[in-house]
Amino acid sequence: MGTVTITIRSDNYQNFSNTLEIIASNKDAVTFSGVTGVIVSYTGQPVTGYTGELVIQDSDGNPVTLTPEISYTGRLETSYKGTQPPTEVGTYSVIFRVADTDPKYIGRLAVNFEITKAQGGGDPVNPGGGNGGGTYTPPGTPAYPPRLRSPVRTAVRLPFPPPIPNRAIL
Repeated sequence: MGTVTITIRSDNYQNFSNTLEIIASNKDAVTFSGVTGVIVSYTGQPVTGYTGELVIQDSDGNPVTLTPEISYTGRLETSYKGTQPPTEVGTYSVIFRVADTDPKYIGRLAVNFEITKAQGGGDPVNPGGGNGGGTYTPPGTPAYPPRLRSPVRTAVRLPFPPPIPNRAIL
């Protein structure tokens, strides 16, 4: 067992690191599938973060019956860690994991999801339609804002190989 930290450096993007945990085990590895992450609007209620039915299979594709541990962690700039589903706006991962105490199997799956800000209700007397916030939309305003066009892309042809500037060679 051990960990390896990989750092990616870039001239045109933010540098980042990721730590990998390496586990040597004599347990059979299982795979988790059948669930996908969701993007939902804030309601103040707990969000499990996925849709679908969790399927657990051994390395031969046979179904495995076990109850995985489920935990939640914040991603990107969201700070959260726990076994209860989150309720606040942010980006998260729900993690399905075989308990360390399971004598036969090992495995885990992280599914990313997001809770976004609630949309306003447009009522100046009761902004947000009672959900605690929103914006006023004057009468006669279209229900949906017009779509913005993509930025114009221009192709520029550069000579190849690039010209070499005149330099004095000493």
